[in-house]
Parts: sequence; structure tokens; C-alpha cells
Amino acid sequence: MSFISKSFCAAALFGLLCAPVFSQSSSGQDARHGVYAKAGFLGAGVGYAYGLNPAFTLRGEATTIGSITRDFSAGAVDYSGKLKNDNASIFLDWFPADNGFRLTGGLTWRNTELTGNANSINVGGSNLTLGAGDTYTAKAKYRTLTPYIGIGYGLNVAQQKANTWGFVADLGVYYTSKPKTSYDISGPTYDLARQINAPATDRAINEQFGEFNDKVQKYKFIPALYIGVSYYF
Repeated sequence: MSFISKSFCAAALFGLLCAPVFSQSSSGQDARHGVYAKAGFLGAGVGYAYGLNPAFTLRGEATTIGSITRDFSAGAVDYSGKLKNDNASIFLDWFPADNGFRLTGGLTWRNTELTGNANSINVGGSNLTLGAGDTYTAKAKYRTLTPYIGIGYGLNVAQQKANTWGFVADLGVYYTSKPKTSYDISGPTYDLARQINAPATDRAINEQFGEFNDKVQKYKFIPALYIGVSYYF
């Protein structure tokens, strides 16, 4: 997770923990600020919300999934996968009625990358197991700036009273477009395969990378589903 995201998370979490202390004197007054924490499909995060007026809330948040590992296959190759996803976002919420339902749009600065480490390569119909000193890594890197649109509930700050708690829910999608893909392969097994038949080896590697590329290129949208808790002050 980036230094900016870590700093934002720490600041917002501090605000969430300390807001009840700072806002005791404002109990019963209309709220203008909110802090919240949430968790869901893309990990967990914290944020700050400012009530522009009863119909609009401006928010900033940071979320992270850390890194998760999962095996997957693309064509004839099995991969040990690792996904990392760190986001810093700014959102504008519109509340069409005097309740918590909202429509949300925004922009997200993301660091999202999928790395797959293969355990074999297939050349001429034969699987060559990769061992010590061998590396075959395929990567998919999503673009940094992505738009978001969704619906949700809660964080209608200017409709709330200070020193109160609330419920938060988000359901939406990020448009990430197609990721940039790359691969790196080296090691004694690969070198030996190229010594025996370089054209066939290169063709096989390109075909296998193409299968990885085709698999990840299908995913142009990343869904978001979160629930959480908020505090207004």
C-alpha cells in the first residue's frame, strides 16, 4: 500500500476513534462531518465525508485488499497468483430524497496488479516442469485512474445530527479498461528448451502468454461491495 494511502487510512481511522471525544459539546446540533470504516469484496478501508448540503456529500477514502494468493489456470499453464489492490478515491454522493439512499460517482487512484508464477511450460505437447533457478512470471497491471459509479446507503451527513452513528453500504463498479500485460521467463529449463528447438519454444511461450492475456483482458470492470459504520460530528 502506498505511503499516501497509509497516511490517509491512519488519519481517517484516528478521526473515527476520536470523533466521539471531540464532538461531545456539539451533541444535538446538525452534523457537517463524518468518518467511516467499511469492509467487503475489495478488502477494507476508511474515509472522511463532508456534508455540502442535505442533497450532496463529498468524500475521500482509502481501501486496500493487501495481497491475496490464489492458484488459477490459463490454457495449459497453471499459475500461482498474487493480487494486490490499493485505492485512494474521491466521491460525490447525491441523495435524491430525505433519507440515506444515494447515487455515487467518483474517481479512484489505484494500484492493482495480478502476478502469476507458472510452474511449467508446454512445448510441443510436453510439459516441462520449472525448477530451482527457473522463472516464468506473467503480470497484468490496471490503469492508475479509474472512474466509479454506484449506489449506496448512508453518509448523508447534512441530514444527520452530530454525535450519532450510522450504517454504510456501497454497491458499484470501477471501469478499469484492459490491463497492460507482460511476462518474463528465464532459467536453465527454458534455456535448454531453446537450445533443442528455439522456434518451437518461443512460439509455445507466446501462445501461453496469449492465453494469459486473453483471460485477464476480459475483465474491464471491477465490482465493489462494502458495508460499514459511520460517525457524524
